[in-house]
Amino acid sequence: MLTPTPANRSFSFDRFVVQASQRQLLIDGEPARVGSRAFDVLLALIEHRERAVSKNELLDLVWPNLVVEENNLQVHISTLRKLLGPTVISTVPGCGYRFSAAVSNDQAAPGAAAGVAITPTTKVVAVNHNVANSNLPADQSTLFGRDADVLALNKMLADHRLVSIVGAAGIGKTSVALAVAKTLAPKFSDGVWLIELAAVSDRDLVIEVVASTLQLTLRMGSGAEAPPQQLAELISKRLGDREMLIVFDNCEHQLESVAAIVTAINHAAPRIRILITSQEALKLPREQVCRLSTLEIPDAATEEEKIADARATGAVALFEARARSVDSRFRVNAENLDAVIEICRRLDGIALAIELAAARVPLLGIEGLRLKLNDRFKVLTSGARLAPPRHQTLRAALTWSVSLLSADEQIVF
Repeated sequence: MLTPTPANRSFSFDRFVVQASQRQLLIDGEPARVGSRAFDVLLALIEHRERAVSKNELLDLVWPNLVVEENNLQVHISTLRKLLGPTVISTVPGCGYRFSAAVSNDQAAPGAAAGVAITPTTKVVAVNHNVANSNLPADQSTLFGRDADVLALNKMLADHRLVSIVGAAGIGKTSVALAVAKTLAPKFSDGVWLIELAAVSDRDLVIEVVASTLQLTLRMGSGAEAPPQQLAELISKRLGDREMLIVFDNCEHQLESVAAIVTAINHAAPRIRILITSQEALKLPREQVCRLSTLEIPDAATEEEKIADARATGAVALFEARARSVDSRFRVNAENLDAVIEICRRLDGIALAIELAAARVPLLGIEGLRLKLNDRFKVLTSGARLAPPRHQTLRAALTWSVSLLSADEQIVF
């Protein structure tokens, strides 16, 4: 539980009052049903509203001294958004969440938030605020073996408004998309925006994540609720004169919702380019699909003159870089080259699998790793601590993919 806020302190915003000492949320003066943990999440965000609060910090504040899955936090965020509206709590990609409403520290009846007018004939209004020019992560990792793919995608986006990067789990779709976005950023006067959908399990929240990322406020008045299609159209009209690149990342579990939003944007905003990453294409008219192949793997070789060529291929270069990040002494040389090539080949040149394998080199050594790949689901389990769960083990990556299949498809698989 959070440390109690000083007695009688309350926070007012729009139609809502948060009474900290009574641990109560009022909506239009009436108490609302909100769980204890959800209330703690809301209070933590309000009290730190001057900045984004990381997911780990929220977990520590709301569940001190407990080990809790991140999904618990996402459930409470979703609950709060349904009570307060989709934009009171903003998602800050790569960081966490931020409380976005204007707050006053008193119990007076809150007035309407600035910048939005609700009338009987206007159920939803989209408002664009002064925004930064990009939300791309600053610390993008080095890309190996994808120069040709990046160049091809740059050309595709120059000629087409909707391009999808399609491929298997862990093949490197997001890394390639980020590299393309970084390369093209100077060409878009209104910026490049990454919309991360991997953690969005509720289809009704997709439009909210889009609005929050693009810093468009959607406000509903008089209890009116607009369907997602209407919200998509309102967002697209507001974006109509803007020149930007929008990257929708990890769309495979929300294809229908993303397709509706993309269609609306393409119809109303001709200067916007859209880049999709997904295991499956949207299958929209004029969509251009780039099916990402696995990383290049060299032929087995031990001759000294072939080492440099082998190290330059995407799979070996990635393996060496990741292995060196956990063991600075590691080098691909004549003694271990064949083993490295075999490991990359047995992992089908899949970037995620190669990264997970390379992380085990200090523990197993190259030969030990090669021998244990027959039990790869137990070996490939050393993903980055802050990576999404599906990128922390090979089994999790495949489980994510299988979960996207229908029951009949899973049986066939």
